[in-house]
Amino acid sequence: MHTGGGGLSDPSVSGGGLAALAVLGAGAYALRRKKASGSVA
Repeated sequence: MHTGGGGLSDPSVSGGGLAALAVLGAGAYALRRKKASGSVA
């Protein structure tokens, strides 16, 4: 992995990373909402 911005500027790398982060973020958010609504109810 390069420490510079070369790897991040690569469309395939940034696109895949953003997609993975979006999926993980959405999954974690959904689970937290489920837990919160379940504990409140």
